Amino acid sequence: MVGAGPGAVGGHVKVFDGTTGAEVRSFFAFDGFAGGVFVSAGDANGDGRDDLLVVAGQGGNGHVKVFDGRGSADPTPKPLPGPEDGPATLAFLVRAAGDDAGLLLMRGDLHGRYGEWRAAAADDSRLVRRLPASADLWVNYAPLLLQAGDQDAYRSLCRQMLDKYGATRDPMVAERVAKACLLAKGDGLGRVQELLETTQRTNVPEWFRPFAELARGMAEYRGGDHAAAVDWLVRCRPRGRPGELSDECDAVRGFFLAMAHHGLGQHEEAAKAFEQARAVLGRVVAAQATRATISWVGVLHATIAEAEAKGLLKVQPR
Repeated sequence: MVGAGPGAVGGHVKVFDGTTGAEVRSFFAFDGFAGGVFVSAGDANGDGRDDLLVVAGQGGNGHVKVFDGRGSADPTPKPLPGPEDGPATLAFLVRAAGDDAGLLLMRGDLHGRYGEWRAAAADDSRLVRRLPASADLWVNYAPLLLQAGDQDAYRSLCRQMLDKYGATRDPMVAERVAKACLLAKGDGLGRVQELLETTQRTNVPEWFRPFAELARGMAEYRGGDHAAAVDWLVRCRPRGRPGELSDECDAVRGFFLAMAHHGLGQHEEAAKAFEQARAVLGRVVAAQATRATISWVGVLHATIAEAEAKGLLKVQPR
Protein backbone atom coordinates (compact mmCIF):
# COMPACT_ATOMS: atom_id res chain seq x y z
CA MET A 1 0.00 0.00 0.00
CA VAL A 2 1.44 3.37 -1.02
CA GLY A 3 0.33 6.99 -0.78
CA ALA A 4 1.30 9.99 -2.87
CA GLY A 5 3.82 12.46 -1.49
CA PRO A 6 3.55 16.27 -1.28
CA GLY A 7 2.73 17.97 -4.57
CA ALA A 8 0.44 15.26 -5.92
CA VAL A 9 -3.14 16.51 -5.78
CA GLY A 10 -5.91 14.40 -4.27
CA GLY A 11 -4.11 12.11 -1.83
CA HIS A 12 -3.71 9.23 -4.30
CA VAL A 13 -3.60 5.80 -2.61
CA LYS A 14 -2.82 2.50 -4.33
CA VAL A 15 -3.00 -1.04 -2.94
CA PHE A 16 -1.09 -3.96 -4.48
CA ASP A 17 -1.42 -7.72 -4.10
CA GLY A 18 1.39 -8.86 -1.82
CA THR A 19 1.92 -12.06 -3.83
CA THR A 20 1.52 -11.02 -7.47
CA GLY A 21 2.31 -7.32 -7.23
CA ALA A 22 -0.84 -6.54 -9.19
CA GLU A 23 -2.69 -3.33 -8.39
CA VAL A 24 -5.98 -4.17 -6.66
CA ARG A 25 -7.22 -0.77 -5.59
CA SER A 26 -6.63 2.88 -6.48
CA PHE A 27 -8.45 5.96 -5.17
CA PHE A 28 -8.06 9.58 -4.08
CA ALA A 29 -8.59 10.12 -0.37
CA PHE A 30 -8.65 13.94 -0.17
CA ASP A 31 -10.07 15.86 -3.14
CA GLY A 32 -7.96 18.88 -4.04
CA PHE A 33 -5.41 18.33 -1.24
CA ALA A 34 -1.73 18.44 -2.28
CA GLY A 35 0.14 17.86 0.99
CA GLY A 36 0.69 14.13 0.52
CA VAL A 37 -0.68 11.28 2.62
CA PHE A 38 0.51 8.64 5.06
CA VAL A 39 -1.08 5.21 4.79
CA SER A 40 -1.35 2.12 6.96
CA ALA A 41 -3.74 -0.77 7.60
CA GLY A 42 -5.64 -2.26 10.51
CA ASP A 43 -9.06 -3.58 11.45
CA ALA A 44 -10.80 -0.38 12.52
CA ASN A 45 -14.39 -1.63 12.34
CA GLY A 46 -14.01 -5.08 13.89
CA ASP A 47 -15.07 -7.13 10.86
CA GLY A 48 -11.88 -9.21 10.81
CA ARG A 49 -10.45 -7.51 7.72
CA ASP A 50 -7.77 -4.84 7.58
CA ASP A 51 -9.10 -1.41 6.66
CA LEU A 52 -7.11 1.37 4.99
CA LEU A 53 -6.05 4.22 7.27
CA VAL A 54 -5.07 7.43 5.48
CA VAL A 55 -3.89 10.64 7.17
CA ALA A 56 -3.41 13.95 5.37
CA GLY A 57 0.20 15.14 5.29
CA GLN A 58 1.62 18.66 5.29
CA GLY A 59 -1.09 21.23 6.01
CA GLY A 60 -3.79 18.59 6.47
CA ASN A 61 -4.53 19.39 10.13
CA GLY A 62 -4.26 15.74 11.13
CA HIS A 63 -7.32 14.74 9.06
CA VAL A 64 -7.71 10.95 9.20
CA LYS A 65 -9.93 8.82 6.98
CA VAL A 66 -10.51 5.09 7.34
CA PHE A 67 -11.74 3.22 4.27
CA ASP A 68 -13.43 -0.17 4.39
CA GLY A 69 -10.87 -2.84 3.52
CA ARG A 70 -13.24 -5.25 1.81
CA GLY A 71 -12.38 -6.20 -1.75
CA SER A 72 -13.86 -3.36 -3.80
CA ALA A 73 -11.47 -1.40 -5.97
CA ASP A 74 -13.37 1.77 -5.01
CA PRO A 75 -13.41 3.51 -1.62
CA THR A 76 -16.64 3.51 0.33
CA PRO A 77 -18.81 6.54 -0.49
CA LYS A 78 -18.32 7.77 3.06
CA PRO A 79 -15.06 7.22 4.97
CA LEU A 80 -15.42 4.67 7.74
CA PRO A 81 -15.78 5.79 10.44
CA GLY A 82 -17.06 9.31 9.83
CA PRO A 83 -15.74 12.36 11.70
CA GLU A 84 -18.29 11.82 14.46
CA ASP A 85 -16.80 8.35 15.07
CA GLY A 86 -13.26 9.60 15.59
CA PRO A 87 -13.09 8.18 19.13
CA ALA A 88 -13.55 4.68 17.69
CA THR A 89 -10.61 5.22 15.35
CA LEU A 90 -8.52 6.55 18.21
CA ALA A 91 -9.42 3.58 20.40
CA PHE A 92 -8.29 1.25 17.62
CA LEU A 93 -5.01 3.12 17.21
CA VAL A 94 -4.34 3.00 20.95
CA ARG A 95 -4.59 -0.79 20.72
CA ALA A 96 -2.89 -1.37 17.40
CA ALA A 97 -0.32 1.35 16.62
CA GLY A 98 2.67 -0.42 18.17
CA ASP A 99 5.85 0.96 16.58
CA ASP A 100 4.29 1.69 13.18
CA ALA A 101 5.32 5.27 12.39
CA GLY A 102 2.29 5.92 10.19
CA LEU A 103 -0.13 4.73 12.86
CA LEU A 104 1.70 6.68 15.56
CA LEU A 105 1.40 9.80 13.43
CA MET A 106 -2.32 9.23 12.99
CA ARG A 107 -2.80 8.53 16.68
CA GLY A 108 -0.84 11.61 17.73
CA ASP A 109 -2.92 13.79 15.44
CA LEU A 110 -6.16 12.37 16.82
CA HIS A 111 -4.95 12.86 20.40
CA GLY A 112 -4.25 16.46 19.43
CA ARG A 113 -7.68 16.92 17.88
CA TYR A 114 -9.28 15.79 21.14
CA GLY A 115 -7.06 18.05 23.22
CA GLU A 116 -5.19 15.13 24.78
CA TRP A 117 -1.90 17.02 24.78
CA ARG A 118 0.20 14.67 26.91
CA ALA A 119 -0.77 11.63 24.85
CA ALA A 120 -0.04 13.53 21.62
CA ALA A 121 3.34 14.59 23.03
CA ALA A 122 4.21 10.99 23.90
CA ASP A 123 3.48 9.84 20.33
CA ASP A 124 5.37 12.75 18.76
CA SER A 125 8.32 12.14 21.09
CA ARG A 126 8.65 8.61 19.73
CA LEU A 127 8.39 9.86 16.15
CA VAL A 128 10.97 12.62 16.65
CA ARG A 129 13.47 10.06 17.90
CA ARG A 130 12.81 7.63 15.05
CA LEU A 131 12.23 9.75 11.94
CA PRO A 132 14.51 12.10 9.99
CA ALA A 133 14.24 15.83 10.68
CA SER A 134 10.82 17.10 9.66
CA ALA A 135 9.50 20.64 9.92
CA ASP A 136 5.93 19.28 10.02
CA LEU A 137 6.66 17.04 12.98
CA TRP A 138 8.89 19.45 14.87
CA VAL A 139 6.50 22.43 14.71
CA ASN A 140 3.75 20.17 16.07
CA TYR A 141 5.94 18.79 18.84
CA ALA A 142 7.28 22.15 20.08
CA PRO A 143 3.99 23.51 21.52
CA LEU A 144 3.26 20.11 23.05
CA LEU A 145 6.51 20.36 25.01
CA LEU A 146 5.61 23.86 26.11
CA GLN A 147 2.11 22.83 27.18
CA ALA A 148 3.63 19.98 29.20
CA GLY A 149 5.81 22.49 31.05
CA ASP A 150 9.12 21.25 29.64
CA GLN A 151 10.64 24.64 28.85
CA ASP A 152 14.16 23.28 28.47
CA ALA A 153 13.14 20.68 25.89
CA TYR A 154 11.03 23.29 24.06
CA ARG A 155 13.93 25.73 23.81
CA SER A 156 16.29 22.94 22.74
CA LEU A 157 13.91 21.92 19.95
CA CYS A 158 13.55 25.56 18.86
CA ARG A 159 17.32 25.83 18.56
CA GLN A 160 17.36 22.67 16.45
CA MET A 161 14.61 24.05 14.20
CA LEU A 162 16.46 27.32 13.73
CA ASP A 163 19.70 25.46 12.98
CA LYS A 164 17.94 23.28 10.42
CA TYR A 165 15.53 25.76 8.83
CA GLY A 166 16.98 29.18 9.68
CA ALA A 167 18.14 29.68 6.09
CA THR A 168 15.07 28.23 4.36
CA ARG A 169 13.72 30.10 1.36
CA ASP A 170 10.29 28.50 1.75
CA PRO A 171 8.05 31.19 3.32
CA MET A 172 5.52 28.65 4.61
CA VAL A 173 8.19 26.68 6.48
CA ALA A 174 9.70 29.94 7.76
CA GLU A 175 6.34 31.13 9.11
CA ARG A 176 5.54 27.87 10.87
CA VAL A 177 8.99 27.50 12.46
CA ALA A 178 9.02 31.14 13.55
CA LYS A 179 5.58 30.94 15.09
CA ALA A 180 6.46 27.77 17.00
CA CYS A 181 9.55 29.49 18.41
CA LEU A 182 7.61 32.63 19.42
CA LEU A 183 5.15 30.89 21.73
CA ALA A 184 7.45 31.62 24.69
CA LYS A 185 10.42 33.84 25.42
CA GLY A 186 13.65 32.42 24.07
CA ASP A 187 17.22 33.27 23.23
CA GLY A 188 16.86 32.93 19.45
CA LEU A 189 14.73 36.01 18.72
CA GLY A 190 17.26 37.55 16.34
CA ARG A 191 17.38 34.37 14.28
CA VAL A 192 13.57 34.19 14.25
CA GLN A 193 13.34 37.79 13.01
CA GLU A 194 15.79 37.00 10.22
CA LEU A 195 13.68 33.97 9.33
CA LEU A 196 10.59 36.16 9.13
CA GLU A 197 12.18 38.23 6.38
CA THR A 198 11.51 35.23 4.11
CA THR A 199 7.78 35.45 4.89
CA GLN A 200 7.62 39.11 3.82
CA ARG A 201 8.79 38.55 0.24
CA THR A 202 6.72 40.22 -2.46
CA ASN A 203 6.01 36.97 -4.31
CA VAL A 204 4.19 35.13 -1.51
CA PRO A 205 0.52 34.24 -2.13
CA GLU A 206 -2.03 36.80 -0.95
CA TRP A 207 -3.78 34.26 1.30
CA PHE A 208 -0.49 33.75 3.16
CA ARG A 209 0.13 37.38 4.06
CA PRO A 210 -2.11 37.57 7.17
CA PHE A 211 -0.35 34.53 8.64
CA ALA A 212 3.06 36.10 8.01
CA GLU A 213 1.85 39.37 9.55
CA LEU A 214 0.65 37.49 12.63
CA ALA A 215 4.08 35.93 13.09
CA ARG A 216 5.69 39.36 12.64
CA GLY A 217 3.40 40.83 15.30
CA MET A 218 4.31 38.02 17.69
CA ALA A 219 8.01 38.69 17.05
CA GLU A 220 7.64 42.43 17.68
CA TYR A 221 5.94 41.68 20.98
CA ARG A 222 8.70 39.29 22.02
CA GLY A 223 11.23 41.97 21.10
CA GLY A 224 9.52 44.51 23.37
CA ASP A 225 8.28 46.85 20.61
CA HIS A 226 4.66 46.83 21.71
CA ALA A 227 3.55 49.63 19.40
CA ALA A 228 4.89 47.78 16.35
CA ALA A 229 3.27 44.59 17.62
CA VAL A 230 -0.12 46.32 17.81
CA ASP A 231 0.34 47.66 14.28
CA TRP A 232 1.09 44.23 12.79
CA LEU A 233 -1.58 42.43 14.82
CA VAL A 234 -4.28 44.94 13.87
CA ARG A 235 -3.18 44.84 10.24
CA CYS A 236 -3.89 41.11 9.96
CA ARG A 237 -7.22 41.01 11.79
CA PRO A 238 -10.04 39.26 9.90
CA ARG A 239 -12.48 41.60 8.16
CA GLY A 240 -15.00 39.12 6.81
CA ARG A 241 -13.30 38.57 3.46
CA PRO A 242 -11.92 35.39 1.85
CA GLY A 243 -8.28 34.47 2.47
CA GLU A 244 -8.06 35.66 6.07
CA LEU A 245 -6.72 34.19 9.30
CA SER A 246 -8.34 31.00 10.54
CA ASP A 247 -10.30 31.29 13.78
CA GLU A 248 -7.60 29.57 15.81
CA CYS A 249 -4.96 31.97 14.44
CA ASP A 250 -7.27 34.90 15.12
CA ALA A 251 -7.43 33.77 18.75
CA VAL A 252 -3.61 33.76 18.92
CA ARG A 253 -3.63 37.23 17.36
CA GLY A 254 -6.08 38.49 19.96
CA PHE A 255 -4.14 37.21 22.95
CA PHE A 256 -0.87 38.70 21.68
CA LEU A 257 -2.70 41.94 20.91
CA ALA A 258 -3.98 42.01 24.49
CA MET A 259 -0.44 41.58 25.82
CA ALA A 260 0.91 44.30 23.51
CA HIS A 261 -1.80 46.75 24.63
CA HIS A 262 -0.96 45.87 28.23
CA GLY A 263 2.70 46.65 27.56
CA LEU A 264 1.66 50.11 26.34
CA GLY A 265 -0.43 50.72 29.45
CA GLN A 266 -3.67 50.49 27.43
CA HIS A 267 -5.50 48.34 29.91
CA GLU A 268 -9.05 48.77 28.59
CA GLU A 269 -7.95 47.83 25.08
CA ALA A 270 -6.03 44.88 26.50
CA ALA A 271 -9.07 43.57 28.38
CA LYS A 272 -11.29 43.97 25.30
CA ALA A 273 -8.83 42.14 23.03
CA PHE A 274 -8.46 39.34 25.58
CA GLU A 275 -12.21 38.77 25.93
CA GLN A 276 -12.71 38.78 22.16
CA ALA A 277 -9.91 36.24 21.72
CA ARG A 278 -11.25 34.05 24.49
CA ALA A 279 -14.69 34.01 22.85
CA VAL A 280 -13.17 32.97 19.50
CA LEU A 281 -11.12 30.22 21.15
CA GLY A 282 -14.16 28.94 23.01
CA ARG A 283 -16.08 28.51 19.75
CA VAL A 284 -13.14 26.76 18.11
CA VAL A 285 -12.59 24.34 20.98
CA ALA A 286 -16.29 23.43 20.98
CA ALA A 287 -16.08 22.45 17.29
CA GLN A 288 -12.55 21.06 17.24
CA ALA A 289 -13.31 17.34 17.54
CA THR A 290 -15.65 17.19 14.54
CA ARG A 291 -14.39 19.88 12.13
CA ALA A 292 -11.39 18.64 10.18
CA THR A 293 -10.60 22.17 8.95
CA ILE A 294 -9.61 23.24 12.47
CA SER A 295 -5.91 22.85 13.18
CA TRP A 296 -5.36 21.34 16.62
CA VAL A 297 -1.86 22.83 16.57
CA GLY A 298 -3.43 26.26 16.07
CA VAL A 299 -5.79 25.58 18.97
CA LEU A 300 -2.82 24.64 21.14
CA HIS A 301 -0.98 27.82 20.11
CA ALA A 302 -4.02 29.83 21.20
CA THR A 303 -4.33 27.88 24.47
CA ILE A 304 -0.69 28.63 25.32
CA ALA A 305 -1.10 32.31 24.40
CA GLU A 306 -4.27 32.55 26.49
CA ALA A 307 -2.47 31.23 29.57
CA GLU A 308 0.35 33.76 29.16
CA ALA A 309 -2.04 36.66 28.57
CA LYS A 310 -4.22 35.63 31.52
CA GLY A 311 -1.22 35.69 33.83
CA LEU A 312 0.01 39.04 32.49
CA LEU A 313 -3.37 40.73 32.65
CA LYS A 314 -4.24 38.93 35.92
CA VAL A 315 -7.59 37.86 34.50
CA GLN A 316 -9.77 36.01 36.95
CA PRO A 317 -10.74 32.47 35.83
CA ARG A 318 -14.33 31.93 34.78
